[in-house]
Amino acid sequence: MPEQIVIEHFKPGEENQAVDLVLSVFDQFVGPQYPSEGVAEFRKYVNVEALSERLGGGSFAFTAKSNGRMIGFIEVRDQSHVAMFFVLEEFQGRGVGRALMEAAMAKSQESDREVKEITVNSSPNSVDCYQALGFSPTSKEQAKNGMRFTPMAKSLSGPAAEREQVEQE
Repeated sequence: MPEQIVIEHFKPGEENQAVDLVLSVFDQFVGPQYPSEGVAEFRKYVNVEALSERLGGGSFAFTAKSNGRMIGFIEVRDQSHVAMFFVLEEFQGRGVGRALMEAAMAKSQESDREVKEITVNSSPNSVDCYQALGFSPTSKEQAKNGMRFTPMAKSLSGPAAEREQVEQE
């Protein structure tokens, strides 16, 4: 039987699963590229209490699940900035990340019609992934508190956005 991947709104009570998934993928792919200061800074941001507070204060998130198991997570703050975006290794390259990003972009536009672009501070290993999703670098790689990142953005205008606007008129 083919695997069913389900994208859904994050639900209260899923914080532990989300934090475990994020830290697992971070430790595998991102953490090794950061100095200890950057790893510590990321871990301050990714914990159950901080996630609950952000999601109760204006951020939103989606999860991807396979057979009830969380396999992907995306968090967006201020309706337009990807704060976290992680997919378990065995599900990478299978459209899970694209489906999460599409859900997040749709929610951003639904929540605030003034949102014209989605931004992200991509870890060095994720720049190619974000480019495949239509993001472009807006500046060169930077570092803050030991965390290396490339600022990137994706316009929400263009043919697809224009079609949607025409359909609503």
